[in-house]
Amino acid sequence: MSSAKFLTLAQAGERVSTPTETIRFWIHVGKLRAFKPGRQVLVREDDLAAMVEASEIGAVREAKAKRARKARAA
Repeated sequence: MSSAKFLTLAQAGERVSTPTETIRFWIHVGKLRAFKPGRQVLVREDDLAAMVEASEIGAVREAKAKRARKARAA
């Protein structure tokens, strides 16, 4: 069994402070793998993190998203 965590497109977009349409585009052009078990499109959290780490701009967005999550939690 796999313990991979899956995210909806909305969750993935929120995680990296990016519109859902951009997540869909990344899937379309092959930058991000997606799975469709039924009607919902899901991405692996690890795949999203790897793609973001590979992108310099993505690293800046991820840092921004982490700060935003901390601010909401406080």
